[in-house]
Amino acid sequence: MTGFFLLAAATLLSFNDGWEVRCEGETDWTRVTVPHDAAFDRGYDRNASWFHGFAHSPTSTYRKVFAQPADGGRWSVRFDGVYMDSRVTLNGRAVGGRAYGYLPFEVPLDGLRETNVLEVVCRAPTPNTRWYAGCGILRDVWLVRRTGAYTLEPEDVAVTTELLADGSARVRVAVDG
Repeated sequence: MTGFFLLAAATLLSFNDGWEVRCEGETDWTRVTVPHDAAFDRGYDRNASWFHGFAHSPTSTYRKVFAQPADGGRWSVRFDGVYMDSRVTLNGRAVGGRAYGYLPFEVPLDGLRETNVLEVVCRAPTPNTRWYAGCGILRDVWLVRRTGAYTLEPEDVAVTTELLADGSARVRVAVDG
């Protein structure tokens, strides 16, 4: 994992196995491995939006039950892409999410228990794009262990400059996270 400022050692472990998914209107959970597209398995409907390839885009909830990691350090989960409008909870407590599906994001795993439940709710109402984008956890998921300081990811840092009347410039740095 490369960061904007590498201030900590990070270890990434694949977190793709052992997920379950349930779409709106369903009562049963289905075991899946991510990346996974919750809309793809639902088939096509000529009455559905052509903006989304005639596929329904259900609100879907993914969950993963996992044990507390034995190693020390700070733990988080990195999602390389969840489409879209995701909300993540850990043991029923909101820990993060991302409105759009094309940027990775990370959520802290503070307050881990012996057994934990991570849930990701995805909403991709149509039309939301000019092509079929899918719906769900569409890219890899990583369990991240950090020791030492913190790593800032490039997408979490925004730098803007403003040219002032006297010819000098003002630089602003905004950090998300």
